[in-house]
Amino acid sequence: MKVGIVTHYYKSENYGGNLQAYALCKVVEGLGHEVEQISLNRVKDKGIAFFLKRVIRKVLKFGIKNISNFKKRKKAFLKFNLEKIPHSKEYSERTINQSADCYDAFITGSDQVWHPYAVCNAYLLTFVPENKIKLSYAASVAHDNLTCAQKNRYKKALSDFNAVSVRENESKELISPLAPCAVEVTLDPTLLLSKEEWIEMVEPIGINEDYLFCYFLGDDKNQRELAVKYAKKHNLKIVTLPNLLGKTRKCDNKFGDYKLYDVTPQNFLYLINNAKCVFTDSFHACVFSLIFEKEYFAFERSGAKSMSSRIRTLSSIFET
Repeated sequence: MKVGIVTHYYKSENYGGNLQAYALCKVVEGLGHEVEQISLNRVKDKGIAFFLKRVIRKVLKFGIKNISNFKKRKKAFLKFNLEKIPHSKEYSERTINQSADCYDAFITGSDQVWHPYAVCNAYLLTFVPENKIKLSYAASVAHDNLTCAQKNRYKKALSDFNAVSVRENESKELISPLAPCAVEVTLDPTLLLSKEEWIEMVEPIGINEDYLFCYFLGDDKNQRELAVKYAKKHNLKIVTLPNLLGKTRKCDNKFGDYKLYDVTPQNFLYLINNAKCVFTDSFHACVFSLIFEKEYFAFERSGAKSMSSRIRTLSSIFET
């Protein structure tokens, strides 16, 4: 059977997003199926003039140095994205229906494919014909409520799904009344591979001192101050990946002894596996801290409190 997966894969610059996409492909392959991530390009082509204006705005906003750093990070991601994950040709939201004949079954997930303010029809598999297998794996709503319009949209889209699974207990509560079958809470794909399998992926990055690895997606200054205090108390250097998600943050300007940009997903695994401790507001950084049996401190992400539900579910599963 040939399986097509729709998730946050295409040109993703998120470490967790890339690693969960890789993991789900490995698991499906291990079950004896051929599998691909469907390369869904959600960026609409607005022409050369729009592109040039966008570049100029970025230069004025971030400066040449930061843009250079962002390019290094983008290149590191793209190498993994294209070389390590089996994938289809590129489709847009308008043309993805052309992939319907290429696969016997379709999976949406994992990750936040069902976030109500980021979901698209492709993530709901509305392009897939009724004679094909449709299911979700560890799909995340990453929100604590849905409007009536959103509920109606999900209910209609899910009506012909063969199986539905989500990643958090809260997502199960939201989706269960809308699904045509029982909704299961399943592990994130990254947890389906063994520690040894992930160790094989690790690629070293040159840090020869004991360190605290800080991976903060949010902007909370207090969390960074706590990290500094912890590092001083335990005589550790601070390693950080500043300005994540493609934006600059004032709270990252003077934070960290090692500020890294040219970091592949394999290097990211190394940074967790070799850290003395991890401070993070990221679900996947928590996951890999657990896999590598590292001490870690999980923080609520500033500006995205509803997203903490997945970390709470993870903690309840592992009783951490």
